[in-house]
Amino acid sequence: GFHRMYNKLWHDHRDAGAPRPSKNIDVVRSYASMSNADELRKVFDELASEFGQVQGIRLCKNNFTDTDASDMAHYRAVYAIVEFSPKEALTYAELAERSKEKWEEYLKTRDPLEQGAVRNAMSKLKAGGELASAQVRMLCEVQLMLDTYMRTRGAMHLLYKVKRASDSQALWR
Repeated sequence: GFHRMYNKLWHDHRDAGAPRPSKNIDVVRSYASMSNADELRKVFDELASEFGQVQGIRLCKNNFTDTDASDMAHYRAVYAIVEFSPKEALTYAELAERSKEKWEEYLKTRDPLEQGAVRNAMSKLKAGGELASAQVRMLCEVQLMLDTYMRTRGAMHLLYKVKRASDSQALWR
């Protein structure tokens, strides 16, 4: 969520060149698990087919090929970054306007830091500019893993969050 990205922005990418937010390519993430490697390959091929040759899979990291996975706690997955664009051509300003009531409802449940960041982004889109007039497109991460890894991931996820947290504030968010 927001706080995960905020933490990465100010810690993982602190010294990166501008625009630092562009380094966070896994903002929209999902995962799917399969019972065996053949099923995993089939799902990967279906992703490639669904997103086509123009958009397609932009980046792929296959942790199953690593001989030593100790630096990632032996977690194995295929990470596919796909580019999503809505079927209906839509600019970011149009999307912001169309969804502003949903954002306001959502923000009622968020803390002040997230509220401020979202409201700032929405006001910039409303004001116009390069991003406001750009067509909506989004890089999305799809993690493909075997069922056994998914179960292990669920069991150890809190420990992973503790390891990744930059401070106690980042951990509780």
